Amino acid sequence: MQTSIPSSLSHKLANMGFFCALLVVSIHVPNPQGLSPTNVQWWIGALLVNGLARIAVPFFFVTSGFLLAGHVTEQGWWAREVRKRLRSLVLPFCVWSILFAAFLLGEIVLANILAGAPLGRNLPDDWCGLFWNIGLVSASPYVYTLWFLRTLFVFILLSAPLVWMMRHGRTWVICLAAGLVSLYLWTIPFSPQIENEGAPFLFGKLGIFSACSLFAFALGIFLRLHPFPAKMPRWANKSALLVGLGCFCLQQLCLDWETSRWISGTLSDIGIWISLWATWRLFPSGPWPKNMTSLAFPLYLIHIFPIFVFSLITHEFQVLTTVPPCVSYLIHLVVAIVVSLSVAVLLRRLCPWGFGVLFGGR
Repeated sequence: MQTSIPSSLSHKLANMGFFCALLVVSIHVPNPQGLSPTNVQWWIGALLVNGLARIAVPFFFVTSGFLLAGHVTEQGWWAREVRKRLRSLVLPFCVWSILFAAFLLGEIVLANILAGAPLGRNLPDDWCGLFWNIGLVSASPYVYTLWFLRTLFVFILLSAPLVWMMRHGRTWVICLAAGLVSLYLWTIPFSPQIENEGAPFLFGKLGIFSACSLFAFALGIFLRLHPFPAKMPRWANKSALLVGLGCFCLQQLCLDWETSRWISGTLSDIGIWISLWATWRLFPSGPWPKNMTSLAFPLYLIHIFPIFVFSLITHEFQVLTTVPPCVSYLIHLVVAIVVSLSVAVLLRRLCPWGFGVLFGGR
């Protein structure tokens, strides 16, 4: 039987899930690089893009593990959860990948028609290679937000031994944590990177998961199976958030000064976990409109398309070239959020069936 959670906690998870989807959008909006701390845009990068927004992905992994662990007392929970994720994760992953492949092929054919060339010119000779490159198995899908769906499904497959470790003594938990910390020394936290040539094959080449992502997912399971009170005064949570933001600023300075990657990465990780904890403690638990919070996943998947199109338009027609970088960034961000949410709302109203397929029944 599923262990229930208080309605206030359920509302808080939904609220922060939508907030973190907005943070993901802020990461992917183009942000000028190479600026100094005297520029406003540098602080947007340090405090938001490379700062607070970095709590989004670990929050999603922690939440996924937390919600999964609510079913582990049910008979046959693992097989049932895998079947559920086939629809909610694998189906959207495959549909979006195939749609993007069709878009690429259509773009090639259209270019051939306009050029008066044979329709088959520049079409891929290796169709298996095409599906590798669009991200069905490669490190970074063209629809790059899909990496999270693929990684989370792998974690669902691994959840049975993870749950067993979390339920059977501290020794296993310590061993798991030590192993993940060791793997972290080889990998880039959270998102897979094909450029990480020194990483093991599963981490660097296939980009299946990183140690920190697996740690966040396991942490969510642990927190559900072993809840503990962690009350802190509000001033302490606010102070912790300031400390986390300070770590992000130091990390950005280390990048500017070309300090060692390990130091900047460690500062980033410290900032992520402190800021995530503090933000969660400070976040409101009152219900936000369900029609809004339920759009977190569609927003996560759709937003890269309006970002790409709007960036292409502004570049092609030299729009926003005279406005400050921070204003341009905010305009791109607002456009991406508004267009993504509008498309999701229209799709949900006009074609509920298609909405369910694209977004896994959410």
